[in-house]
Order: sequence, then structure tokens, then C-alpha cells
Amino acid sequence: MSVVGRMIGYGRDDNYDRAIRLYDQGDFGAAIEEFAKVLASQKDPLVTRLARFYTAEAFSCLGQQAMRRHDYETAAEHLARALEIHPSYADLHYQYAVACRKLGDYRGAEERLQEALTINPRFAKAVYEQGLLAYQTGDHEMG
Repeated sequence: MSVVGRMIGYGRDDNYDRAIRLYDQGDFGAAIEEFAKVLASQKDPLVTRLARFYTAEAFSCLGQQAMRRHDYETAAEHLARALEIHPSYADLHYQYAVACRKLGDYRGAEERLQEALTINPRFAKAVYEQGLLAYQTGDHEMG
């Protein structure tokens, strides 16, 4: 095992190793299941931290896939799960806001955009999305 491999958790937990392989193959649902096994049984803080990170990333990837299919309800569910793990990621709040707007949940979209901009005030995509939201809800001047 290489030094880099050990640093990123390989070889410390069989479920983690399987989960990473599944994640790398794009099988995010199966990876989430394996990461859940790691989180339920692992005591190594490095492996636990990495499993949580990759679980959130896998939920984010599932959310993005659902967005591309225009399945905004599923996207919102997956992105909400990712946000439960990483609430300080502005991009997750932005993506969730887009899903909310597409579902007609304008209040939810505005809340997520405000949170994204609190985390990163210079987040251009979130500012743009705010304009779209304002325009779509009838505030054309603000939009």
C-alpha cells in the first residue's frame, strides 16, 4: 500500500475500500450503502471523516444526476441529504435552491440562496439564481 493510499483511507477498512471503488465507478447509491456500514462500525477518525465526506459527495452526485433528468423532487431529496452532512457548502445550497425553484418552492429557494450567499457573498451563480427567482415570482425590476 502506498503512503498516499494510506493517507486517503485505503487499507484501513474493507467496506470503505469497496465504497470508494463504487464511488469511482459512479455507482453512488451502492457507495452510500457501503459508507453507511463504515460509519456504523468504524472507530478510526480519519476513515469516519472521509466516509462522511464521500457520503455527502455521493448524495450531491445523485442530486446532480436527477437535475439533469429534470427530476427535481429526487434532486431536492438527495441535495438535502448532502446538506445534512455538509451544511457549510455554498454550492450545495445553490443546487438545492435551483431544485426548489423548479418545484415552485420559492421560499425554500430564497432561503437556500441566502444561505449560499452568507457562506460565499461573491457566489455569482447564486446571485444570478436570485435574479431568476425574483423575475419568476413577479419582481421584474429586482430580477
